Amino acid sequence: MKIAGIVAEYNPFHKGHRYQTEILREAGYEGVVAAMSGNFVQRADVAFTDKYRRAAAAVAGGVDLVIELPLPYAVASAEDFARGGVEILTSLGVIDALCCGCESGDESNRKQYEALCLAEEKGLIREKIRRGLSYPAACKEAVRELGGAWSEEPNDVLALAYRKALKEASSSTPLVAIQRKGSYYGDGGEGFESASSIRKRIQKGEAWKDSLPDLAFEHLKNAPLADLTRLERGILAYYRTASAEELKGFYGMREGLAERICNASEAKDLADLYDRVKTKRFPHSAVRRAVLCGYLKIPKNLPKLSYLRVLAFNDRGQEILRQAKGKATLPICSGLTPQMHTDPATREMVDLQLNADEIFALSLPKAGPKRWDFLESARKIPQFGK
Repeated sequence: MKIAGIVAEYNPFHKGHRYQTEILREAGYEGVVAAMSGNFVQRADVAFTDKYRRAAAAVAGGVDLVIELPLPYAVASAEDFARGGVEILTSLGVIDALCCGCESGDESNRKQYEALCLAEEKGLIREKIRRGLSYPAACKEAVRELGGAWSEEPNDVLALAYRKALKEASSSTPLVAIQRKGSYYGDGGEGFESASSIRKRIQKGEAWKDSLPDLAFEHLKNAPLADLTRLERGILAYYRTASAEELKGFYGMREGLAERICNASEAKDLADLYDRVKTKRFPHSAVRRAVLCGYLKIPKNLPKLSYLRVLAFNDRGQEILRQAKGKATLPICSGLTPQMHTDPATREMVDLQLNADEIFALSLPKAGPKRWDFLESARKIPQFGK
């Protein structure tokens, strides 16, 4: 079986995601595996609903197997998000290609990556970071100095990160970049409606069924909606009592940022906190990420990936798992167990995951049960198209 891998959030799984799986099947990939973010996502927010429903919707919509992208990588920068996703998928031992969507298309993104590599070889990016620019700003300026085009569209940036992660892993797995239809924030006028636009309509109480594949919608239509504002006072309370020295050990806390967050902790809400802290050196996205990672206690040095956790699958997904048996370089599990929690190789990751999911449970309209991750296991979903 020829198998493609995708790194995704599916927040929610929409018709654009279905289109991606259809393109892959037309290209001869019989199986599709997704490494999906759990209950927290890369934009430093809670997912709109829990990972179990989102994974089930993805399988109902066209994916065959969903494996969780562990928390520290799911909320990390584009480079670490990509690195974690690439490692999860390639660790299965059966992935023939990595697929992603991007705004500019495969050829344009490939040229941008080549220009980025040249800028790194010449030391231009390091030089600009030393001058105080953020990494994304340094990349943009360096590539343009070399006469290359630079796209700041989020999926173009991620496609570059996947290419870099594959190269750093010395992986022979090719990247298949599919041009997106419509923009990241699009309402569907130029193509498929984006996840961002769908979430806005969900929050407003507007109809959103038509933006999702029918079977995916069935798994999500009654889902309890998470909201970061329900955690807001707890986050602010933490930062009012934390010390800058303590914060420096957490992911995303670049030099000077911990002090700025502590000094701004009298903010009235999170939006106010972000606005007080952000600067040209610390853009809004970096501030949000650091604030969330500090609250979730994610260490500066991300823990090693030590297991592959299955969230949902269908018959084809079950066959993929059978093929992976004996080939996977990490153990595959269908749920967390107390034994994993006590194993030194996995304890740090499991502790982070459990603690974050306890916090996520409080972002729901009605708080979820304590230790619910121990209560859940992988779900088998009927084969797509049946």
